[in-house]
Amino acid sequence: MACYESSLMHLTWKPSVTIAEQSHHLLRCISGISTGPQENWTIIKLEAFAIIAACDMLPHLLLRSSGFRLYYFHRNLIHVFAPDDTVKKHIRGKLIRWAMRHGEFRYQIHRIAGQAKI
Repeated sequence: MACYESSLMHLTWKPSVTIAEQSHHLLRCISGISTGPQENWTIIKLEAFAIIAACDMLPHLLLRSSGFRLYYFHRNLIHVFAPDDTVKKHIRGKLIRWAMRHGEFRYQIHRIAGQAKI
């Protein structure tokens, strides 16, 4: 799950309050189904694809001068933005292409550790 917080929510966001205690407003709910070759993708590729697809579908909400915050739960998702040698070469190439495609967006990445829920 990823929670995209755009600058529209800046009035309710407080850095001293945990994410669970902050006020959240659903702006848009999107989903999809993996088909064909996507059914064989690794979890990291599926997670990365969800982020890229959301940016492709919601540029009017996410493409802002003040940027947005991306919250994620899966530790391995950091490899999307900084793939290292532990990621297979053919997967690393796709992740780098996706990260470059995502490069036009200004964002801050925040990992939600443990079992914390939004």
